[in-house]
Amino acid sequence: GEEEQYTLPSYGLTIGSVGPATTSTSFHVDLHTPVCNSIKPHIYWAQNSSTVAVGDKAYLSLSFFNLDPVCATPSSYILEFTNLPDGWKIDPESQMITNNVSPRAFGYIWAYIAIPTTAVPDTYALSYRIRNMTSGVFAEKFFKVGVFPKPKIVSI
Repeated sequence: GEEEQYTLPSYGLTIGSVGPATTSTSFHVDLHTPVCNSIKPHIYWAQNSSTVAVGDKAYLSLSFFNLDPVCATPSSYILEFTNLPDGWKIDPESQMITNNVSPRAFGYIWAYIAIPTTAVPDTYALSYRIRNMTSGVFAEKFFKVGVFPKPKIVSI
């Protein structure tokens, strides 16, 4: 019959049957250098939206899972926005980079996005990605920011 073979590249292991006997089965095991290709992270949890007044800050937080194989070294990740409207800025207190996330472990990142007072009230779909700073692989999602006019205080 055909030989069955099981391969676990990230562990550097191949197991194949040599042949069944009437009372036992033999296996052939090959050990080789593990394949440690970086895999795009999985965004495990993220806010879908934020609603703020012009001149205030929207907040995005997310957790992600490093899907790299166990043979890989820990990685650093960065949060990047790819389509911020003119005048919108990332607050410098944001945690845009997280370092040394082990393979098969969670990471956490967050950002404050400063909305200028000149922003037009509307709903904006911001594209962001969490990128492995070594390999460049990334996962991408959208985040909606609802911007409304700043309330006016008429009297106190």
